[in-house]
Amino acid sequence: MTNESSAIWIEEVVSNLEYRFGGKTVQDSAESVAEGIRACVDALRAKHPESRIALFSVLPTASKERNAWIARINGLAKSVADGQTVRWLDAWPLFIGEGNEARKGLLRDGLHPNPAGYEVLAAEMKKELSAKVISLQKPDGSWANDNNRFWEADP
Repeated sequence: MTNESSAIWIEEVVSNLEYRFGGKTVQDSAESVAEGIRACVDALRAKHPESRIALFSVLPTASKERNAWIARINGLAKSVADGQTVRWLDAWPLFIGEGNEARKGLLRDGLHPNPAGYEVLAAEMKKELSAKVISLQKPDGSWANDNNRFWEADP
C-alpha cells in the first residue's frame, strides 16, 4: 500500500504572498510569485507523479491596487496548468466585482472568504469533481476501476 494522493488542491492566498518588514508590507514581483507557485507544483508532481493537481487562482481582495498585482500573478500562474495533470480553476471572475474590487459579501475581512465565499469555491470544486467523475463513466453507463486501489480512478 502507498500513501499516494490521488488529488491535490492548491489555493494560494495573498497572506502567503506578502510579508511585513520594517513596518511595511512587501510584495515580491508577480513573476517571482508565479515562479514560486510553479516550483510548488513541480515539487508536488515530483513527489506525487500519479496525482492530479487543481490549482486555484489567487482571489481578489478589497484593495484595487493589490488586485492589479494579483491579476498579473494569475495571468502568469495559469501557464503552470497543463490541463491534464494540473488543472487551473479560475475563481477570480466569481469574486471580482465592479471597479476591480472583490464582490461584496464574499470576503469576511477584505482578504479571506466568508461562508458565502467558501460556498462559491465549493461550487467550483464540485464542478471540477463532477466533470472528472462523468469522464470516468463507461459508454454503457457502468463504472469500473482498472486499478486495484479503490480510490485510484476517483477524481
